[in-house]
Amino acid sequence: HPQITPAMTAEAFAALPHAAVSPSGLSYFSNVVDSALASLGLSRRIVVSCPHFLLASHLVSQSDLVLALPRRAAMALAAYFPLQTVDIPLPMRQVDVAMYWHERCHHSAAQQWLRAQVREILAHDDSQTLRVA
Repeated sequence: HPQITPAMTAEAFAALPHAAVSPSGLSYFSNVVDSALASLGLSRRIVVSCPHFLLASHLVSQSDLVLALPRRAAMALAAYFPLQTVDIPLPMRQVDVAMYWHERCHHSAAQQWLRAQVREILAHDDSQTLRVA
């Protein structure tokens, strides 16, 4: 978005047209952003909501929308789309990452491998907390 700068205020951020990611109707990260804005008496104008980070990133790269993402996701997606990344100008709380699986998959070799890969990737990211249930 042409109005985004590294020194952008929370008010300026809230005033921009936003895309939001809401997988299957859930909006966990969006709620974190909205709660941070609400603590400052602000709200944002979400003009489009889509189910995937990939789709949202494509929409943002082709428009003047902004998209709030966890830093790690934003950096990864910026490698594929012409996106500018800046820190969200809000006091953000840490976002927990959790894995859940059905009991019948607990001993599946493929599932165990996948969970180990996720743990390994997130173990190198100090900005997120990994909780395994």
